[in-house]
Amino acid sequence: SDRMRLDSLSDDADGKRDGINADAEQTCQSFHTCVDILVDIGERILIRLPNNFVNRQLAGLVVRGLLESYLDCTMIDKADSIACYLSQNSTDSELRSVIDPLRYANAITNSSAHPLVKSHLSTSNTREQMIGFHPPRDVQDLVKGLYRRDLVDLDIAGFGYGDFLCWLHLPIYPEPLLFDYISNFPSDDDDDEEEEEPPRGYEWVQDEVGFMEYSHLGACYDFSLLMLIREWNKPWTPRSHLSFSIPFRNAISSLALCAHRYGVPASIVEIVGSYLPRSWFDDERMCCWSRECQMTQLSELYREKISSRSSNWNGEKSHQLFEQKIQKRPGRTLRACGCKVAMVCCKDHWKKLQQEGHKRQCGLPPFRPPFSKEDNMFVREILEGSGVEIDGEYDKPDPNQNEDDTDSWESVDTNADDIQRCTMHDKIYSWFNRQSYKIQRRDAPAPPFANFF
Repeated sequence: SDRMRLDSLSDDADGKRDGINADAEQTCQSFHTCVDILVDIGERILIRLPNNFVNRQLAGLVVRGLLESYLDCTMIDKADSIACYLSQNSTDSELRSVIDPLRYANAITNSSAHPLVKSHLSTSNTREQMIGFHPPRDVQDLVKGLYRRDLVDLDIAGFGYGDFLCWLHLPIYPEPLLFDYISNFPSDDDDDEEEEEPPRGYEWVQDEVGFMEYSHLGACYDFSLLMLIREWNKPWTPRSHLSFSIPFRNAISSLALCAHRYGVPASIVEIVGSYLPRSWFDDERMCCWSRECQMTQLSELYREKISSRSSNWNGEKSHQLFEQKIQKRPGRTLRACGCKVAMVCCKDHWKKLQQEGHKRQCGLPPFRPPFSKEDNMFVREILEGSGVEIDGEYDKPDPNQNEDDTDSWESVDTNADDIQRCTMHDKIYSWFNRQSYKIQRRDAPAPPFANFF
């Protein structure tokens, strides 16, 4: 309610700015108090409470309240019910759904078209000046920690971790939580249901046919991750400048200033910048993919938060002291696995990551850079007519290829009627099932005592 009141006050601020200052200040103070209460409850759940059904529901309500605090009211009104996905992928919805194939890729490609940049360029930012455009660091760390500990009931929250980043325009990069199904949409567990109740289908997100099956939803989400890795590995452009690390952006800025001083054209700077890879500069956002290492970093993070809050004798804000301490901390050396997606900090964590299941996924989509001939053909077919440019040597199909080749990726089924009725999501699932899922099931370890039967 305070957020809606702030929206109405910011709309009326043009004509009578002096008359609403007192009301706006009081409402803004009430808004920040409510957010601080939600953060305090969420941090106590994260630090003190175990992972059970009741605590997951409570954490889901906390995360839902934090999202609605910083989301536009026009978006919230379209999804007002609990225990449902907030974005049903309708054409009039402003919330990009989990099955949107380009929502992660567009966040990297068009990072310079961020709403935060537009808010700095405009003069009427009354709402952003009062509450801030982005949620504060404590809110971001809390939501990430709750999802990392699997403490969020997605049926209660109504969204996943990737939805939280996209809908609030937070930075997107290949991190472990985005590649975790449990953190982005509910799992398909039918064993927990009672036998007296009839079996209920998987209902989370809808496409043009109806509610999607869990297998098709996972394949569509993997396709969005494939496009994320594709855009992440592309060269630097002025439009994707904000998606790079801070040292990389500082280097580009220094290069542009030196070129401007000596009269070098800006086009030359863009060409030189496109040859600088991301790996040349340390990215403070990257972390080890081992779950044990992530939980250790989470405990150290909140230990430092508590220490900075308790030792705040100078009257400064605790989050400012904490951010200064984080900036002075030296970064760790990470090395990439064979897929060039997952990162580890040491050999022991690499072994643990392999034991956690990454060994079966490494090198298979989406855990590989999609620049092969078959991947480019598949992406071109799925995104045909969407205006997405596909770079690479194998963008166009080979004219010498036999059209009757039965091993072609385009063959979904032998029945022509089924091919005509096949939707885009069916094609995505068929391709991922052949390229990744079947291979993972084949390489999966056998259950105990399987050789005795």
